[in-house]
Amino acid sequence: MLDMLPVLLLGLSLGMLHALDADHVMTLSVLTNKQAALKPRLFFSFYWALGHSAMVIGIAVLLFVFDVKVPEQWAMFAEMAIGIMLVLMGFWLMFTFKRERITLHEHAHGGLVHRHWHDEKHVSNTQKSSNVQRAHKPVMVGLLHGFAGSAPVIALVPALAYGELSIVLLYLLVFSAGVMLAMLGFSASYSYCQKLLGERYALFQQYNRQVLALISISVGSIWLTQLA
Repeated sequence: MLDMLPVLLLGLSLGMLHALDADHVMTLSVLTNKQAALKPRLFFSFYWALGHSAMVIGIAVLLFVFDVKVPEQWAMFAEMAIGIMLVLMGFWLMFTFKRERITLHEHAHGGLVHRHWHDEKHVSNTQKSSNVQRAHKPVMVGLLHGFAGSAPVIALVPALAYGELSIVLLYLLVFSAGVMLAMLGFSASYSYCQKLLGERYALFQQYNRQVLALISISVGSIWLTQLA
């Protein structure tokens, strides 16, 4: 078991690096931007990582157990879908900000000024949606990312595992743990920075979503250009 430790540590490190790919970070940033609290962001990141891991491990089982390879056209379609999704999410974030009745509220708590965006529909919508309902979106997005990003991950496995299924699955589980840890860490850091900057600078709260929307559109456009 000890001789596998370097391989597993490599898998953990690669998983953490893989989680911070531009499309992953951009997607999580946009889809959790309206969540002011940390817990919903961690919830989204956790279920995104579960969907991503399930797809990668599922493709590995198909390849190593049943010798079934995912057609390259399917993987290319998934990559294109991610680029399109990034562009559409950017426009969605931009237009929902204008459509929804959102105002900037300022409160003082013990001498500390706290600013946040308030959506009149947010409270009622949040209360009505169950955990199961809210988990659907991050799981589906994670499945898409896992499918599109599975090829380079699976390609590394034979060289590391020498074709043994048990080592393949263990490696991918550790890799998936790295993905989850990195994404949870990113969500916590992003939430903290957004809250800190929002409390200190009103302009950040005002233009944060617009800038994020433009970045998402730009990343998606570059993504699609590279696939062309």
